[in-house]
Amino acid sequence: MTRITKSRIADFMEAVAIRALRSFFQVFAAALPASGFALGEVNWVLALSVSAGAAVASIATSIATGLPEVDDGMNIVAIYSDAEGRHARRGDE
Repeated sequence: MTRITKSRIADFMEAVAIRALRSFFQVFAAALPASGFALGEVNWVLALSVSAGAAVASIATSIATGLPEVDDGMNIVAIYSDAEGRHARRGDE
């Protein structure tokens, strides 16, 4: 039985945060020219809110489905299940 360690959770949450930040900035970079070409014409609130929505969706998706770069794609449920001896992996839940 594997124990839930702060290290496993911290590694998972760090990977989630990195992925969310990447999603935020990718959408932000795409939203800038879509909302206006000159800096004075850019709808900053729209660009930031759409980017924030993408980051939230990225976080929710990562928690629900897992990340391939962390513990063979384990999600948060699988990490807890593994600690309880069930050894659930992605697709096994």
